[in-house]
Order: sequence, then C-alpha cells, then structure tokens
Amino acid sequence: MGELPWQESQPELWLVDESWSVRANKVVSSLMDSHQAPQQFPWVCSGCNEPNGAAFDMCWQCGESRP
Repeated sequence: MGELPWQESQPELWLVDESWSVRANKVVSSLMDSHQAPQQFPWVCSGCNEPNGAAFDMCWQCGESRP
C-alpha cells in the first residue's frame, strides 16, 4: 500500500562541514537514547471485528485503520 522499503527510508544526517561531526554525533546519540519504541499489541478491527496482529496498522480484511 505505497510503503517504502526500510532501506530507503532511514534517517540521514548530512554535514556541510566535517568539523561538525563530533557535535552531530552527540545530538544523534542523545536522540537515540531518549527514543522509546512504541509498544504494539494485537487489536480487533472496529469495522469488521477481525483480529489483527500487532504489526498491522490497517485491518488486513477490510482496510480499516488501527484505532
């Protein structure tokens, strides 16, 4: 459904000046340390009552979005 492969959608940081790399690494490290992955749980579609796995953001049966 129009999704990009994970290899093509990874964040990138480009530096104009190589001397900025130490500071850039500190910023990226602090962001990575503070990021927590969202917990995902199985869910039941409100449109068709179909059980869906945690990895699904849309119902595989009817296409309803995850609540």
